[in-house]
Amino acid sequence: FDGDTTQTQSQCAVVSTAGAGGISYIGKDWGPGITKKISKFKAYGASDFGFRGGNPINSVMTLTLEGSTDDFSSSVVDLGNDSIADANGIMFEVNASDISTKYRYHRIKMTSADSDDTHRIAEIELWELV
Repeated sequence: FDGDTTQTQSQCAVVSTAGAGGISYIGKDWGPGITKKISKFKAYGASDFGFRGGNPINSVMTLTLEGSTDDFSSSVVDLGNDSIADANGIMFEVNASDISTKYRYHRIKMTSADSDDTHRIAEIELWELV
C-alpha cells in the first residue's frame, strides 16, 4: 500500500503455490475500534507480467473482496467478486455488491484455476463509502 501502481514483478507482492486452484490474499487491518464500508477496490498487477504472467496467457483469475470482524478466523463475508479472463492485465476493478456493514478487516482473495498459480500484486486501492 505505497501508492505505486507500476511496479515490476520483482517489486510486487508475490505468492507462488503448487498445483491448480491457487488462492492468495492481500488485506488491511484498519486498527482497533476502526471499521469501514468498502464500496470498491482496484488491484494492479505487475507492470511487466500482470497478475499471473507465465502460461497460459489468457488464464482466468477471480478477485473477491471480503470483510471480517474477527480477522477472518470465523467471520468471512463475500462483499463482491469478478473474474478476469486475461490475468496478465494490469488493472482490475470490482464494485462491492454488499456495502451494508462496516468491517475492521478487508482483504482481496485471488483465485486461479490452472497450474500456473503465481500471483502478483503491485498495489490495492480501497474506496470507503461514507
